[in-house]
Amino acid sequence: MLVVGGQTLCLLLTLLAVPVFYSLFDDLARSRVWSRIGGGFSNTFGRARRRAATAAASLLGPIFRILLIATALLVLLRIAFRLRSLRLRRALRRPHPWNKL
Repeated sequence: MLVVGGQTLCLLLTLLAVPVFYSLFDDLARSRVWSRIGGGFSNTFGRARRRAATAAASLLGPIFRILLIATALLVLLRIAFRLRSLRLRRALRRPHPWNKL
């Protein structure tokens, strides 16, 4: 019963609450009162936001490359290890030529 309640709550939040709040905030952003209040804040925080975005982009670019290369190396190592283990299994299945007695 608890699972059904959780699923129902998630469904209601996703299909009802999110669109309603999005619509309310969108209407609020387009109103004249909020545009006057938000105009002062956007100038002040706009510079900080742009600086943070450029700093994040400059940091995430090299980190993403390193993670991509590390992932590729791990995949290649796994393939190599799997091929090696398959070769060892095949070698163990074959009878050794000296054991033909």
